[in-house]
Amino acid sequence: MLQCSIKWSNIPNMRRISSSYSARETLPDGRCLYIRAIRPSDRKRLHDEFHKLSAASVRDRFFNVKLDLTPQELTFFTEVDFSMHVALVAELEIGSGRRPVDVGRFVRILLKNSVIKWPISAHQITAMIGSLR
Repeated sequence: MLQCSIKWSNIPNMRRISSSYSARETLPDGRCLYIRAIRPSDRKRLHDEFHKLSAASVRDRFFNVKLDLTPQELTFFTEVDFSMHVALVAELEIGSGRRPVDVGRFVRILLKNSVIKWPISAHQITAMIGSLR
């Protein structure tokens, strides 16, 4: 898993990320990648995608063996305030639809010198997401 860290204090416009945030990028191979704010309606899809993760990926993300997500965890992951907790979904355009490829989140614990960590899964899309500038 790749990880990129950014000092929270270096991002003065962080408040611009809200529940309506969305962006579109064109990948080097011409496909479209959409990045948008997570929504409560993503709850079922996030739960379904969790069950597709390998045991190693779950361990890397949760630092523990985990067989399922609790209702409380699903609420925490999908109902964020976009101030202290921001979560973005990356979706790849496939035909007329979109397929989720990753979720990145950052939670501000301290008001100063907090760090944003964006995990990039060992997915086929990793190289493409990691190379966006």
